[in-house]
Amino acid sequence: MEQNLVYKTMAATLTKFNIKYSQNDIDQWKGRAKKEVFQQYIMHEGLLNIINQDFISNLGSRYKEDPNVTFDENIRIFFNDMRARGKYIALNTGYSRETADILINRFNLYDCVDFTITSDEVPKSRPEPHMINQIMKVFNVKPEECLVVGDTKNDVLAGKNAGTLTAIINKNSYGANYVISNVLDIKQLI
Repeated sequence: MEQNLVYKTMAATLTKFNIKYSQNDIDQWKGRAKKEVFQQYIMHEGLLNIINQDFISNLGSRYKEDPNVTFDENIRIFFNDMRARGKYIALNTGYSRETADILINRFNLYDCVDFTITSDEVPKSRPEPHMINQIMKVFNVKPEECLVVGDTKNDVLAGKNAGTLTAIINKNSYGANYVISNVLDIKQLI
């Protein structure tokens, strides 16, 4: 998937509304709830909602139409293999439900995912553990039975804060239990 599209769209949204940010801020945005990021710059709730909705609309349009937004089919292979082994697959994302559903529909992931949760469905997003805790509650599993896999520091921190094992793909470890080069490497860990 086009990884920088979300951050380019966030930056464009802030710029459109004449809100100043620094390039250093962008790294802090990764893996966070997008509305929580905007909240750092906008104190007025009404304006915050307008800007967040503008962002969701623009990102959604890009995710629906941009041919550069692709899906790594290794992920589908992995999901299906894990489900065949009796494992649950849950997605948690810093996107809104609206944006997540666009991507899930575009890449037809409903047939290989058991549960999804988005940052706008919990009190606070990553690095807080709320999404991971909700997933564990839904499946009635303990932290030691879970592996949280992500590609940002905040993904790792959310897993750690929930007490699970963690893996990060192609990145600095940020304290993750495992650093892997692609999602298929997880098969060796389980």
